[in-house]
Amino acid sequence: MLICIDGSYYAGLTNDLAQRILDHCSGKGPAYTKITKPKLLVWYESHPTREAAVIREKQLKGWNRAKKNACERHPSPWSCHTQRVASPRLTSC
Repeated sequence: MLICIDGSYYAGLTNDLAQRILDHCSGKGPAYTKITKPKLLVWYESHPTREAAVIREKQLKGWNRAKKNACERHPSPWSCHTQRVASPRLTSC
């Protein structure tokens, strides 16, 4: 999950996180991140199948802002596959 320069969150899925971030930063990502540039990668998860990732992406997109904020600040209580990223800055954006 990315936090964008306007403070909004963006959730998506990929099988190559590093490349996906580069795509977002260079404007090759989806329309949303072309307009609201990504600022910080705050969360990522790995899943055993693409289908599981799609289900989780839809779940994340349905969350309210308070729940996304909590996800950003704390290790997830919702998934055993969750991994916290040490808040790397997207300096190339």
